[in-house]
Amino acid sequence: AIAVDPQVRTLDNRTVDVLFVGTDQGIILKAFNARASSFDTREPLPVVVSEQQAFPNFHAVRALRVVRDEFGRWERMLASSDSE
Repeated sequence: AIAVDPQVRTLDNRTVDVLFVGTDQGIILKAFNARASSFDTREPLPVVVSEQQAFPNFHAVRALRVVRDEFGRWERMLASSDSE
C-alpha cells in the first residue's frame, strides 16, 4: 500500500511530497526525496525518515490513508490489514 502526503513544508522552508509505504511484513516506511525541487535535475535522493511496525504478527499493510484536519494540518495515518 502507498499513500502520499503532498507538499509538506520542511524546516528549511522547502516543500516535499512525503511517501508512506506499507509492506507485506506490516511495516510502514515514511520517506521523501531530499532533492525535491523543480530546479534540481539530478537523480532523486530518497531518504527514509522512519520505519514502524504497524501490526503485530507481521500482517501485511493493505491500505494507507493520510488524514488531515480542516486546517490542512497532518493529523494521522490510517492503516489497515486483512485482520486489523
